[in-house]
Amino acid sequence: TETTEHGHRFQLSAEQREALVLGLERGYFETPGEVSLEELAEELGITRQALSKRIRRGNAKILKTVLLSSVVDLQ
Repeated sequence: TETTEHGHRFQLSAEQREALVLGLERGYFETPGEVSLEELAEELGITRQALSKRIRRGNAKILKTVLLSSVVDLQ
């Protein structure tokens, strides 16, 4: 799992973290994107579909932790 300095535990797998970090480093999340999903998948040696799933699942875990924990904190 990945722990931030704020103590949030995102429960990311090593593969999800790797995909998200690589996407951030290569500009995948920029608008317009600086690299395609296909290019990232090739760099990781996996299919585009597998990478897409890793990114979606990793993002969902992070968003749920951050957004839902902030709702709980407000109550």
